[in-house]
Amino acid sequence: MAAAGQAPALNPMMGRLIKQESGGNPNAVSPKGASGIVQIMPDTARDPGYGVRPLQGWDGISPKTAPVKEQIRFGNDYLNAMQRINGGNPQLAAAAYN
Repeated sequence: MAAAGQAPALNPMMGRLIKQESGGNPNAVSPKGASGIVQIMPDTARDPGYGVRPLQGWDGISPKTAPVKEQIRFGNDYLNAMQRINGGNPQLAAAAYN
């Protein structure tokens, strides 16, 4: 767990998630409307739930407009939440991320 004011450690699955979701392209847009390096849906960006802080610094329309560092922070936090609610299981967390 991160100390107060520190970002949580990057989930070990983030590299694979970025490769799978966007191929590392911060401007990627899916046919379903997810966008950015970690493929965030606009509604999820606004209200992710699970104690995850909403995406910051975006235009409110397309999550890819947020700074890449913020997209990764959001994706990491959301993936960690999915892993937490799925008993630590990384396969279930990856499936829930989508």
